[in-house]
Amino acid sequence: MTRLLTALFSIAVFAALAVAQDAPPKLPSWSLPDGAKFTAEDVSISRKVKTDDGDKEFKIAGTLRVPTGEKPEAGFPALLFISGSGAETRHGFQGKLDIGSWEVHDAIANAGFVVLSVDDRGIGDTPTGEEGIDPSSIGYNELVGDAQATLD
Repeated sequence: MTRLLTALFSIAVFAALAVAQDAPPKLPSWSLPDGAKFTAEDVSISRKVKTDDGDKEFKIAGTLRVPTGEKPEAGFPALLFISGSGAETRHGFQGKLDIGSWEVHDAIANAGFVVLSVDDRGIGDTPTGEEGIDPSSIGYNELVGDAQATLD
């Protein structure tokens, strides 16, 4: 009887482990940290591009962090965060990977800076570009244009 109970218990443990391993990993997410000295607002930035078919437009999604303290006479200093190589969201997520950019953004905003961070093309809430664009045609000039549109 003891062997039977041990065998059934072992089967139950192995079954539970197998189910746990098959569960999809949770995607990283960002939320306003406790005690933040800033607010965060999701924003949408228009990006107009010239194409062979005329001018087209799409929206670049981002988050604007604004300090909650007293605004200096000259205004808050500001920072536009442009990610490096590889597509990442405005908070520094690449699929299941957390690059940690949000920690830098939050720290800079807590220090009294306005911080704008945006999703790279094709990730998060920013599309690859205007409707019908071939992703392989996106090059350096297009990405610089995205940065200029967010700065404007």
